[in-house]
Amino acid sequence: MYDYMLSLQEQFSKTSVCEAHRQEISKTHRDLVQRLNRPDRRKLLMLIDLEEAERDDVALANFMAGFRLALGIVRELSEEAPYSFLHEEDRCAREAVEQRRDY
Repeated sequence: MYDYMLSLQEQFSKTSVCEAHRQEISKTHRDLVQRLNRPDRRKLLMLIDLEEAERDDVALANFMAGFRLALGIVRELSEEAPYSFLHEEDRCAREAVEQRRDY
């Protein structure tokens, strides 16, 4: 299930939207790497990896929640008859006639 949801997410996700942010992150990363010593670079890289893993997990969880919501909506729509304006008008007219009879 996890792999299936990952492949669906990849199919429907738009990565080009985040390209400007990625370029800024990459530039900032290069600047920091030049200023930090080796142990601090490792810590920075570990932090970046952890943040990226968390971001991926959250993005997948959000995608799966949206997918479940869509499936629930489809299920509900398939269980009841589709909305019809004409049927709604007929129902309202019948109710109005019945109310007049009661008076």
